[in-house]
Amino acid sequence: MSRTILGVNLLHDTSAAIIKDGKIIAAAEEERFNRKKHTLDFPHAAIKFCLDTAGISLESVDQIVSSFDPKRFLLNFDPFEENVIKHDDDSFKGSWRVVSQNLLTFLQLSKKNREFLPRSVMGVPHHLSHAYCAFSFSGMSRANVITIDGRGERESTCIYLGMDDNVKLIDSYRTNDSVGHLYTYATYLCGLYSSIGQEGKTMGLAPYGTVPFDIINCIEFGNNRYKINWKKLRNLNESYSAPAFKFNSRNVALGAQQTLEKIIEFLANRLSQRTKLYDFCLAGGVALNAAANGYILDKGLAEKLFIFPAANDAGTSVGAAAYASKREGCDIIPGQEIVYLGPAYSDMEIKHALADFNIKYEHSENIEKTAASLLAQGYILGWFQGRMEFGPRALGNRSILADPRRNLTKERLDRTIKHREEWRPYAPAILFEQMDAFYTRSYYSPFMTINFSARSDKRHLIPAVVHVDGTSRVQTVTKDSNPTFYGLVSSFAKLTGIPLILNTSFNMQGEPIVCSPEDAIRCFMNTELDALCIGNYLVLKENCQFNNFEISELNY
Repeated sequence: MSRTILGVNLLHDTSAAIIKDGKIIAAAEEERFNRKKHTLDFPHAAIKFCLDTAGISLESVDQIVSSFDPKRFLLNFDPFEENVIKHDDDSFKGSWRVVSQNLLTFLQLSKKNREFLPRSVMGVPHHLSHAYCAFSFSGMSRANVITIDGRGERESTCIYLGMDDNVKLIDSYRTNDSVGHLYTYATYLCGLYSSIGQEGKTMGLAPYGTVPFDIINCIEFGNNRYKINWKKLRNLNESYSAPAFKFNSRNVALGAQQTLEKIIEFLANRLSQRTKLYDFCLAGGVALNAAANGYILDKGLAEKLFIFPAANDAGTSVGAAAYASKREGCDIIPGQEIVYLGPAYSDMEIKHALADFNIKYEHSENIEKTAASLLAQGYILGWFQGRMEFGPRALGNRSILADPRRNLTKERLDRTIKHREEWRPYAPAILFEQMDAFYTRSYYSPFMTINFSARSDKRHLIPAVVHVDGTSRVQTVTKDSNPTFYGLVSSFAKLTGIPLILNTSFNMQGEPIVCSPEDAIRCFMNTELDALCIGNYLVLKENCQFNNFEISELNY
């Protein structure tokens, strides 16, 4: 029996996904359409995109599911004051008003379903949604599953046994022991917290620390559980003056990162001892901490490690739909594409957009080789191809690309394009078959979610993508996963002998990753990008210092 499930996430990073007969058809974040980063808006545009891609109307959907169970939340509400900064407390309460409205809209939308029955509207528990997207698409038949974030309805961390496309809860931690909130609190102490999603800055800052702030002693381990002593942490905070914290922000970040890694190590060891398994699947916002994921591998805690690419709340729309599909008797199809699930645009649509902006362009017979030549000559370019990525990482379809060999590449990106802190690292996209030549471990990491140590004799060759601690957040590229992007990196390798390029998200500071050709053109025009490769077309800045090259010269 054919079943079509529409999953929606109604918390921050709202999103939608469609799974039909166990296969993902489409998934996208609402922020890409409304251009509001980490949006709380109801995912109207994301839902429309998913339905249009599937070629169906809402009336054809068999079930609509949300990745949040409001009844569990309201019946088991944990106060925020005891474990998070007041700013975050007030922010969440304001957000909850928006989420409540989203839930009402969700119910109204569900009633439009022609087969409307009480069971047609379902709220899947938040962490269960995380768990299903982590395990169901991993390709593993048995694995340990860990979900970690700020909070769901009442849980902040859950550990599961994944087996035969199902997950079984082993233990959970409530909001008062939230590792996500602990890391957010440390981000606040570092002076880096202004809104949701800033925690990655703390991860980037941590390697600059020398003496870690003593956060680890505020964690109590015992009886196969951990507990966060918030009173002790606040007392520790108060023992330092505000100016001292600003001076010691690097050490605070280091202390937070080391504490996170120790808690994850504790959970992993406990789970392995219970299940006798050493393969792990991770999801939840904390699972985007690539340094902690690298720590898991370096410590030998996992033989295999899978992190769902949209590990943040956006991905729960997929997880909720996967859970509902399983309940409806449709097993999830493993090994399918789970990243390039967003909109794609034809060359004709791209040409119309370029014409609307009155932009000069040239057609390229081989855009991969053209882009590789540009990169090798020092251009920093916008790269817009195929279906948009699902999740917070640009993985070769909505990317800004640059030459990793140049010391000034990172400075130019920070200062004139991305406008971000100089201590935040950039990531490489490398041909998978060449990974062991540049990194100490050869490991399949297609979603840019794990840090790996660069070989000491190769770091000087790729300074723009090696962090101060000698690591890189690597994306491995294969021909099967993305033939066009693979062709670009391969062409760059032939020109330079370096089988990797710098890959960062195609957006300006404070904006979501570009979605449409119009988004890409605006970003190109409003930054100091040198070139734009959009579909099969090349656009060069009129004032670009490299503009004396003809496209015919770039197609070697």
